[in-house]
Parts: sequence; C-alpha cells; structure tokens
Amino acid sequence: MSFEDAAALPLTFQTAWEGLVEGMNAQKGKSLFVLNGAGGLGSIVIQLGKHLGRTVVASASRPETVEWCKKMGADHVINHREDLASELSKVGVASVDYIFNCHENDRLGELFKLSVDGKVAITFNATHEHFASVDLLTMWMRRQSFVNVMMFARCMNEAQPETVGGVMETCAKLADSGIIKTTATTKLNGLEETFTVQG
Repeated sequence: MSFEDAAALPLTFQTAWEGLVEGMNAQKGKSLFVLNGAGGLGSIVIQLGKHLGRTVVASASRPETVEWCKKMGADHVINHREDLASELSKVGVASVDYIFNCHENDRLGELFKLSVDGKVAITFNATHEHFASVDLLTMWMRRQSFVNVMMFARCMNEAQPETVGGVMETCAKLADSGIIKTTATTKLNGLEETFTVQG
C-alpha cells in the first residue's frame, strides 16, 4: 500500500472502530444503517460493519455514490434525500439495530425513529437544537441508546491514549489482509497542485 493510500485510513478507521466495536458493541447478524455511506468515514464503517458480520444499509443520493457504497460492501443503498423510514421499508428493513450517523446532526430526530432497542452513534457535536428534535420519551419507550464518538477523547483527556495503538494495529492487519481497503481517490502532487485544485 502506498503512503497516500495508508494515510487515508487511520482517522476514519479509529472513528469507525470506536463507534461500532467500543461504543455500540455491534453484534454479528444484526443490521447497521450508515447515513452518508459514500463519505470517508461512511466508507470505512461499511467495510468494518461487513467484516464484523452485519447486514449493512448505506445511504447515498447520486448514481456514482450509490455505486461507491456497493463497492465498499453495502448490502443495500437507500436515498437519504427521501424519508429514511420509507426508504428502509423498500429494502425490507422495518427496524435497524445500529445507526451510525456519518453526517451532521440535522436529522438526529429522524434517526431515532428508525429503531427499537437500537443504538445511534454520532461523530459531530450535537447542539441543543439537534437534541430538541429527539423525543426522549419515545427514545425511552423504544429502549434506545445514544453513543458519542470522539476519536481524540482519550488523548485529550489522558485516558489510556496507548489503546489507540492497538486500534491502529488492527487497522494495519485488516488492510494487509485486504479486508479494509483505502478510501483515497484523488492524489495530489505537491502543494502547488493542491492549491490549484482547491481554486
């Protein structure tokens, strides 16, 4: 693997691992919904979810991103520009066991309506306005759990930061075995080309 391809993995893999394995303890044979599956994080969550034995439903809205999600291993791809519950029902999923939000939290309230006895993981800071869209009574009645994923938390708070090395060892092994593939696409040659592409 090239340095460029390898460089695309650590941040997203650690975030995916903390959410799926440490936070949600996602069990084999369960369903996983990945909002924004074609993004850098979503692409890794799909791959790791499949490796861990989950049925993965990803969301995308354009033909090229739908194909990308399928390439990453998603079992189903739904349109996140439509009502999510309706889209899930079209692929035969009435309730999702695990939800990994790889996007902003503007649809947080909608995500909590997609499961019973499920877990919802977020990676962006949720504001009071975002949480206002979540019906806590319904969340309690459905026995739902909330998982916050912040990959720098251990290092920032000096709470066993050495465990990150173990996660990276796992990432390397899965990459070496071909189970996890890089999500790098465009490679830029030097700062001049970088600034040219950025405009």
